[in-house]
Amino acid sequence: MKKSKLSIKKLILMAICILIPLLSGYFIATYAYNRYQPYYFSEYMDLVEEDTEAKLEAYLDYYTYSYDKIPYYEQDVMKDDVKALTFRIYRAILTSQKLDNEQEFYTSYDLTYIFVIFDINYEKLIEIQDPTGETELHYNTIPTIYIRLEDTEYPTTYNDTLTMSIPQDIVLIQDYNSSPEEDSRGKEMNSRYLKWVEKQINVNYSDSIEVEVFMTDSLTEEEATYHSTILTVTKNDFYQASSQLDFSAYTRGAESDLAAAGYLAHVIKTKIWWQSLIAIVLMGLISFSFYVVWNAEEAQNTQKKESKK
Repeated sequence: MKKSKLSIKKLILMAICILIPLLSGYFIATYAYNRYQPYYFSEYMDLVEEDTEAKLEAYLDYYTYSYDKIPYYEQDVMKDDVKALTFRIYRAILTSQKLDNEQEFYTSYDLTYIFVIFDINYEKLIEIQDPTGETELHYNTIPTIYIRLEDTEYPTTYNDTLTMSIPQDIVLIQDYNSSPEEDSRGKEMNSRYLKWVEKQINVNYSDSIEVEVFMTDSLTEEEATYHSTILTVTKNDFYQASSQLDFSAYTRGAESDLAAAGYLAHVIKTKIWWQSLIAIVLMGLISFSFYVVWNAEEAQNTQKKESKK
């Protein structure tokens, strides 16, 4: 009877000694999963090859609900037979939660136009800004690029001006093919990033819109000393709502959701497996040592009791 009780006690202790390392591995895995979430986007982008178009596509994959991989519009802007920049417009779908007439929330699939500029030759950009050649390229006075949208049917009523910057004002996508590396004074050109701006078109616009890409030193006409047009294009199918087109064939994106963007597989592969393994091994050694010592003490106690008989 005593042996039976001892055997049950051993089994319980053995189970506890096995469970403790497994639980420690689980807790470390949970901690690591939560800890590294804020760093995943940078790691996600770093895994993409160092190519502007590849980085752009990876970001579209991450950011949008879905998007058309084929640009809605694309043009290489030339200056004296040399490419000054590449301009693209993408159609994408972003989702948002809105209230219907019954005050119930529903998911709205919002057609979004994304304007991007990359492969920028800043010397040619300055030449477009000032054809006289008097203005020199300075790293800290790069002209701001704007997008003007104007309804060709109601130009004075429906128009918008957008400022090109970096995605979400925080995402830096290196413009790898931009040039030059130094300005006219030998200073490093340290802001060579892809330019981006996005817009959901007012439903009151018509489908015919003129897009102007331009540079100026002031959007106030009276204060501006120059207004240099980079390109102008008119599109007759500039739709405002996702219901006006079929986006079922668009490439599905993660919509900034870490799980959809592959975070779990990434963090297991790079962080969780070895951190949990270390925790399991260390706690396993401690638990095993405790079990061995307990067994030895039990054996000694048993021998002492038998010798007294």
